[in-house]
Amino acid sequence: MNDTRRDTDKIPTSLSGDGLPNICSIPPGVPFLPTLVDTGFNGRLIEGYAPKSDPLALAELSIWVPTRRAARALSTEFVARFEGEAALLPNIRVLG
Repeated sequence: MNDTRRDTDKIPTSLSGDGLPNICSIPPGVPFLPTLVDTGFNGRLIEGYAPKSDPLALAELSIWVPTRRAARALSTEFVARFEGEAALLPNIRVLG
């Protein structure tokens, strides 16, 4: 069976419903992981999505990082933002 879909058809669509992929950039010189977590918590990363008010909301996310070390550091950043409250962390995947 031939799959005639283009590669762009396989890109996940936005959680905000606009059909565009959620691809973001963090400027150089800014601490990457704290900035990623902060923008995720205040709703700037994905419009209308602020998981600070819903500890189960993070479980819907998948975040890809380059190394296992970055994955551990990212999960630590998320835990610190919840300040001891219970929450499910996002699915943090390693590229390598």
